[in-house]
Amino acid sequence: MLLSALVLLSVAGPLPSGGPSVPAPVTTRYKVEIKGETTIDLSVMGAPVQVQTANLSAWLLIRLNDSAGGKSLYVKVDSLAFDGTAPVTRESMDSARGGEVRGFVNAANRVSDLSANNSSTLLGQIKAMMHSFFPRVKAGAKPGETWMDTTTVRDESGGNDLTTVIVTSYTAAGAETQAGVAAVKLGANASSTVTGTMQSPQTGLLEVEGTTTTTGTVLVGPDGRLRGASYNSNHDQKVKLAMSPTPIPVKTIQTIVVTVLP
Repeated sequence: MLLSALVLLSVAGPLPSGGPSVPAPVTTRYKVEIKGETTIDLSVMGAPVQVQTANLSAWLLIRLNDSAGGKSLYVKVDSLAFDGTAPVTRESMDSARGGEVRGFVNAANRVSDLSANNSSTLLGQIKAMMHSFFPRVKAGAKPGETWMDTTTVRDESGGNDLTTVIVTSYTAAGAETQAGVAAVKLGANASSTVTGTMQSPQTGLLEVEGTTTTTGTVLVGPDGRLRGASYNSNHDQKVKLAMSPTPIPVKTIQTIVVTVLP
């Protein structure tokens, strides 16, 4: 039996070195700019209305690697910058900077199994954003054609326990060239609901419920990667504190711009 095997090997010639070629990972760098203004109506507690601003810029590296049934997802926060009056601590910034998120993107561009390497609230928000980096594109859609998608996002960072359900209506809006790459342009109108609890360093555990409406534009490259996006959102929430049995109205106006870096 051994002799027969050696003869067959000699006839077949030397074995090729290595196995089948494996596609190299695909890496994209993005800049995400988030600007928001939040109005907190404390009149139910006999206090004046508070207005807070939050301007956050994040530089992200996103790497996709072929895997069975889809692609493994790796995200690294290269840098962060914050300006505003919202209570964002230096500790929170430092823990998110350099943070990593891992997950999986299936063949239908659906993101799952997201996990972060630390419990930073800011990193948790970036993790939740990853769903929007992989919009659902309808194959062969003609300009003006629409389709729907529903996504459920969980936020368990920093002691939070929030569930957001997002229903998005996409509209094919033709093509656009971005940095020399032909991309599909989509209109994206979404409505969402959020329920659950979150931790505040100032007031402790908060009960949260609310709705959000979003309008935006998304650019998707021929390989399915996000080539750019812009969103305008209006958040209408009610927050309940242990010290206030009456829910506190909280309204936020927010813009998000995502740009591909060279």
